[in-house]
Amino acid sequence: MATCEICEVLQQSESRLLETKHWLVTLAEDQAYLGRVYVTARQHWSSLGILPAEAWLESQQVIGRYEEAVRQAFGADNVNWCCLLNNAFQASMPRPHVHWHGRPRYAEPVWLEGVKFTDPEHGHHYDRARHQLVDDGLRREIETTLREYL
Repeated sequence: MATCEICEVLQQSESRLLETKHWLVTLAEDQAYLGRVYVTARQHWSSLGILPAEAWLESQQVIGRYEEAVRQAFGADNVNWCCLLNNAFQASMPRPHVHWHGRPRYAEPVWLEGVKFTDPEHGHHYDRARHQLVDDGLRREIETTLREYL
């Protein structure tokens, strides 16, 4: 049986911001949208349609907590959410695993530790081609700041 890439990531994830019974919130490596996260099901559910009611309810609470945290921490205006599951279907034996991508959006630039984060597409679809990796020190600062509000 094919392995699940997401299940493997769950075991190794270093940037854990919030853990609940059903969900794990981790900071994404790409910070082109400051505070970008993954909200990942801790159990291997392959589609949104099979999530138990308890997991759905908890996901609403987790997403709400995160959205408020990123607003308080960095002044995000809103958060774009997507649950695509596309990459799993590039494999000959797909093993999709429910997870959400959260991209905070900003009307104004945000400065953090001397680094300027901008959102030139604010009010429009995010730009999939934009990438911004941050060094370990800045990554820890983003994590610490978000955790203060979670």
